[in-house]
Amino acid sequence: MEIRQLPLNFGVNGYQYTQLRRTDTVALYTGVNNRGSTTYEVHKVRFKPLLSAKFKGLNGVIKIVNYPDREILASNEEFGRFAWSYHTEPDAISKFEALIK
Repeated sequence: MEIRQLPLNFGVNGYQYTQLRRTDTVALYTGVNNRGSTTYEVHKVRFKPLLSAKFKGLNGVIKIVNYPDREILASNEEFGRFAWSYHTEPDAISKFEALIK
């Protein structure tokens, strides 16, 4: 089964992010909000295996949803451990390069 890779583009917390660099273990993104403010994020690439979940619909019917093997980004709570945010691209690149050594 193919692993779903990190997105090249995504939106979260009012920012639109674009992947700038990527290795097997680290990804660098730049984000821009609607006011033109720019941020940079460095994420450790992590893997989450196949997960099946049961949901009971409003009609009482139980539905099973399968989430495929996939790479995941850090959640807001995981920043500082699996991801870091920077105001400048050189600072983000420095962290990116430190993590791939």
